Amino acid sequence: AVDKPAGMLSQQSSKPEAALALDQLTILHLALADGAPPFLRMVHRLDRPTTGVVLFATNPRATAPLAR
Repeated sequence: AVDKPAGMLSQQSSKPEAALALDQLTILHLALADGAPPFLRMVHRLDRPTTGVVLFATNPRATAPLAR
């Protein structure tokens, strides 16, 4: 679970000039901590102006139960 601030994208944008999104920053943080890119799937997203908690699954088996 990650607390997303208002104004930040939840997911990567296709625009090259876009700032890093929450999913990208979370992957970078975990990769630096673990030394390797982690499995990470966003279970849901929030709109850019919305603040709140975003859930990520950290293994394939957790994705479907978290989404329910």
